[in-house]
Amino acid sequence: VGAVAAAAVVGPGTAISTAEQQTRSKQASSDVDASQGAAKTSAVSDGTKQACDGHGASQAAGGATHVGIFSGGSAGSLDLQALEKPLEQQELTVSAWVFVEPPTSTEVMSIHTIISNKESGCEADSGHYGFAIFVNEWNTNSEQLYLSWGNEISGCEELATEPHTLKPGKWTHIAAVFDTDGAVVLYIGGQLMAHSRRDIGRKRIIGNTTPLQRKLNTAAPLRIGAHADKTHPFRGSIAKVTLWHKALTEEQVNLQMRCSETPSLPPPYLAVAFKAEGPVLAPTGSASLSFASLPRKGQFVTVPANQIDNAGSLKRQRSISLPSRVDERPFATLDTAARTGSEGWPLPWLSKKSRPTISAEARNASDAEARVRVEHVRGVFKRAWNAYRKYAWGADELKPVSNRSHDWLHLGATMIDCLDNLWLFGMHEEFKEAQIWVATRWNVRRANGISMFETVIRILGGLLSAYELSGEAIFLAKAQEVADHMMYAFDMNAKTGLPCTTISFTGSKVCNFPSWTGHSAILAEYGTIQLEFKYLAHHTGHKKYWEVAERPMRLVHRLTKPHGLFPTFINPVSGTWSTQKITFGALADSFYEYLIKQWLITNKKETYLRQMFDDAMFGMAKLLVQKSTPSGLVYIADWTGSSLTHKMDHLACFAAAMLVVGAQDGHKYDGEYMALAEALGDTCYEMYAHTATGLSPEFVQFAAGSDMMTPRSASYNIGRPEAVESFWVLWYYTRDPKWRNMGWEVFKAFERHAATGSGWTALPDVENPKRKRDDKMESFVLAETMKYLFLLFDVEDSVPLEKYVMNTEAHPLGRFESMSTEPAVT
Repeated sequence: VGAVAAAAVVGPGTAISTAEQQTRSKQASSDVDASQGAAKTSAVSDGTKQACDGHGASQAAGGATHVGIFSGGSAGSLDLQALEKPLEQQELTVSAWVFVEPPTSTEVMSIHTIISNKESGCEADSGHYGFAIFVNEWNTNSEQLYLSWGNEISGCEELATEPHTLKPGKWTHIAAVFDTDGAVVLYIGGQLMAHSRRDIGRKRIIGNTTPLQRKLNTAAPLRIGAHADKTHPFRGSIAKVTLWHKALTEEQVNLQMRCSETPSLPPPYLAVAFKAEGPVLAPTGSASLSFASLPRKGQFVTVPANQIDNAGSLKRQRSISLPSRVDERPFATLDTAARTGSEGWPLPWLSKKSRPTISAEARNASDAEARVRVEHVRGVFKRAWNAYRKYAWGADELKPVSNRSHDWLHLGATMIDCLDNLWLFGMHEEFKEAQIWVATRWNVRRANGISMFETVIRILGGLLSAYELSGEAIFLAKAQEVADHMMYAFDMNAKTGLPCTTISFTGSKVCNFPSWTGHSAILAEYGTIQLEFKYLAHHTGHKKYWEVAERPMRLVHRLTKPHGLFPTFINPVSGTWSTQKITFGALADSFYEYLIKQWLITNKKETYLRQMFDDAMFGMAKLLVQKSTPSGLVYIADWTGSSLTHKMDHLACFAAAMLVVGAQDGHKYDGEYMALAEALGDTCYEMYAHTATGLSPEFVQFAAGSDMMTPRSASYNIGRPEAVESFWVLWYYTRDPKWRNMGWEVFKAFERHAATGSGWTALPDVENPKRKRDDKMESFVLAETMKYLFLLFDVEDSVPLEKYVMNTEAHPLGRFESMSTEPAVT
């Protein structure tokens, strides 16, 4: 915002010297002492008339001589950072005059941020500590004033006024107060409109409210006109932003609103005024304070306040240079066509590849080694299965250190998840024993408050795969029973058809969405049910399963997609995005995987899914794919909505397999997909090779000069399968022995550091092999990690990928014809 003015802003358009400021500050303090209680004993209006002391009531924009006009663009914000005492304190009052530009007749305004130092969204992490003051509920024209703050439980605790209390198209004074007793208060036009401890306004507070739990964000700047991650920009005008490190009373808020100068109030810690030459900020409480102006973000201008008419509307005179209007449809300014025919592949530094030429001698040598290695893998699985049979038969999991059982789905997860393993590993007696248990003893009605996503991929997928491989009708019947218990979850949000996150098989029809998502539906969950439900529809002839799975796909296909990609959260009621965050790791991964796999499993007939996949791969390459220094490791970063986060989840290692599968049909960028897949496969191997145990952490971070680092918060390993999944698929389509060799190194590391007499357990720290191991073995360790290693060394190619499509839990399903009767989507 340019150089910081030496003067402190005290009144509208009035600048005084620092020395005079000190004198006035002392005088203001004595005025407060002398008049203490005067305003409290009178009506607010009478008190303010007396306390204004001849300075006069404010006009529009609080009597400011200039106002800031914000365009609503992604760059339109003003950042303020204190160099000494942090701007945010536990006791805090923030006020401003705001003019929200009215929407057009069909426009949805959504959130307009007045001031914030926290990121948008609800993740319970340090980026969501702090506070945000904004107008409108997400993706609505609710005309509410919101105050949001974060803590270790939720990143979006919220207090809001009632709908239609903050009207656009006119100047309005707003104030938000945090007091030391743990209460939060909102004022509009000087009136108390919401209170966290009273039945006034609306609140969504997950943490304890007495006292209020709030984590300060003293590192981030205060951003006027947008959230800290540059999301939800303000469109309209803002004037006289003022901050106190005190909780003002209702009378004091009124006084500050009504008077052009307020000598009887405590001096504010910071005031921001917009001058003809730009915004000016000043510390007003102490001459020793210093402030820095961060680099200008503004797509805003300042205009004289006399260009505001009496009704508060802007006089659009030609002499005023106003920014162009920005379409406020969600993500419209970020949307790119991402059509692969419109521009070249965005990674020119990564040369495209074709299938390598591997000599017969090299292949024979690799197969000879593989015949030995596959028996080692089979032996580990048998060891784990026998322990499960002995200690946890019918339970969800076996604890491989203590040999105790553990239930969380109450659906025999390890049993169902491993049915196809038993078949593929040649353990047919064990398979028959498990089949009898499923037919005679399996009771699904105990499952309550369970994850629909996990139930679909592990249980429904496991049953359908067992049916696919064995042809035994009992598995199809049980799969239909499971699906029927889930069907109500699609009806709870009739407009969108987005299924619930948490469901029940007890008949109670539980339907919940996580509070930490802001009660949003998660991309990887509603987008990872289609293979299973469509397969079930085909084999039962009941189209209802197809239709409920297809609705979410048609929904997101119609939405505006930032960069051709899909944000992680969506509002299950309105069907609109509720975040701008994009990732190929947790919360999103398998959605992208199922785009190409839905196209494949329906014999490549649903072309709109192939186009969605290609658009997404182009968008991923253009926005997210990065290369580390100095070693040039290729990775997929995350997108916050405004910038990249340079980390890569182990979960994102699936992308290498996904790209290879998508590169087999003569499409434009097959060579580029293969090159990127191999580069990602190499990086995923390095995630193992660079640790002390040879096992990967949950995610790695990248920084210039260091390639990859293991954050302390991600140093654990729970036996995830994505890297060895990609090694298998890369091996399958290239026959390059290096992928088998990488897989063998990973297998040996598991045996060296995770092995118990009952399988593989989880590690709390891959950099400290001496640390006590966890007592945990997820069903996917057997069903996926061991299966992919088995297939990697299986010289018989028991699961030919020309015939089968793997669900995201490694369950092979046969292909079939599409049942869609809707017109083709283009």
